[in-house]
Amino acid sequence: MFSSTQSIKKYIKILDFSVLFLLIVLFIGFIAFDYQMIGLEKIFHLPQETEVIFELAPWCLFGLLLFDLYLKYRILGNFRGFLSNHWHDILMTLLIPLLFPLKFYKPAIKSYKLFKGGKYGLKIAQKIKKIRYFLSHRK
Repeated sequence: MFSSTQSIKKYIKILDFSVLFLLIVLFIGFIAFDYQMIGLEKIFHLPQETEVIFELAPWCLFGLLLFDLYLKYRILGNFRGFLSNHWHDILMTLLIPLLFPLKFYKPAIKSYKLFKGGKYGLKIAQKIKKIRYFLSHRK
């Protein structure tokens, strides 16, 4: 597939620009749809149908970064050298699927707090009922 180190380096440059483009797309999607997570007001509006694109973009980025790692490995040809020279690339690539679910963390916390608040409200109502019962039968 790849004949020389020079052609691999050309593919790596193309991949670098592709990754940069996807990162810009991800940033735009973050600002458009998840602005509340960092306390911003809505800056601009994108149609809700485009949110699917921004949900798939991290996985496309992950695939491109995996291919980039493969090409870098092909250039070195030595696994130990690859690990020592590109450990930061490997780490950043592996963090994408590990950290992506945290996007859903904030709504989960909101629903947990709502549930917890409802539970406390129910407990307060039960305690008030017990105190009323105690005070009415005390006489």
